[in-house]
Amino acid sequence: MKLLHKIRLRLNKGESRRYLFGERTLWQYDIHYDESGKRNMDVYYPDWQRFGSYSESKDNRRVFYLKVNRVDYYVLWCIQQWIYVVDLLDADFYFVCDNQELENKILENIRFRNVNIKFLRSETESLEKYVDLIAIPCWRKACAAHFTTFLHAKERGYKRFWNIDADDTMFMMSPNKTADMILQAEGCAESNNINAFSLDMWYSHSKGNHWSFGVSYINNEVDWFALMNPDENTDWKQKIVSDNYNADWYFTYLRNNGRNIQTFYVDNCSFIHWGKFEPQELCSNISSWTAGKLIYPISQYLYDEKFAEMEIPEDCIRLDVNTNEIEAQKFINALMFAKSF
Repeated sequence: MKLLHKIRLRLNKGESRRYLFGERTLWQYDIHYDESGKRNMDVYYPDWQRFGSYSESKDNRRVFYLKVNRVDYYVLWCIQQWIYVVDLLDADFYFVCDNQELENKILENIRFRNVNIKFLRSETESLEKYVDLIAIPCWRKACAAHFTTFLHAKERGYKRFWNIDADDTMFMMSPNKTADMILQAEGCAESNNINAFSLDMWYSHSKGNHWSFGVSYINNEVDWFALMNPDENTDWKQKIVSDNYNADWYFTYLRNNGRNIQTFYVDNCSFIHWGKFEPQELCSNISSWTAGKLIYPISQYLYDEKFAEMEIPEDCIRLDVNTNEIEAQKFINALMFAKSF
């Protein structure tokens, strides 16, 4: 890394430059134009600047928390797709990022609508007792990042929010259809009083035993921190079917004990969980939901193995944005073309 370097932000409107000494930001300047076309420039230190909403609507109530930590080649693809969705929905968003190198890469490479790009660090001290209750050592950082979104939303008075693993999740369809999926999921959650509503990343795979974060819509009017009271939940680990204790399994425990926590899938849609290509079984990286089944096409095409198809549980809620396998194939072709450079 250069000792003194400049980041040029990629904005749809105006221009912005950030100057850094090592990992420390020295200052930033933004150039924008008023209605008369007059050029204006603001100079400030970003850590002192309270950025406004990324949304251009004063009445916006939709908020995304984009959790990012990986630095692999696919990460910027995933993040850019989620930012396009945020743009289409005219929503506000925050990155939850504990990696300064990644933060700089995001600022250098992702195209944003405006300069209101906000980064949060994972909260640790105030969440320590909850993380201690829920996560084994290898999941502590992820657990803190998950619950930072709950804490920040509570402090800001956000009643609903999206909690997204934005560095390794990608729908194999256009951002317009992903935005449509977001709207459908919100409507379904509101009409059915669902407390936490998550994409089927592991639910069908586990035959309905495992609820998970990843792409999830949260009702923050629920007092989640009261439900995670360490003094009242000392025996929760004895009530689940795994010893891989983490935030996902704690919410599975809450679901099994009366909370309205549900899972959805998108019919005829394919989805990539990039982070699972290497450390997990091959089947867990690309999945498709078709004709009531969860299908792992790589396993199906390469190995024809018996676990390439699984029944989607009846209580998994179906959404439909009129996508199909042809669109997924076009998406794969585009990714392979991009990867060749």
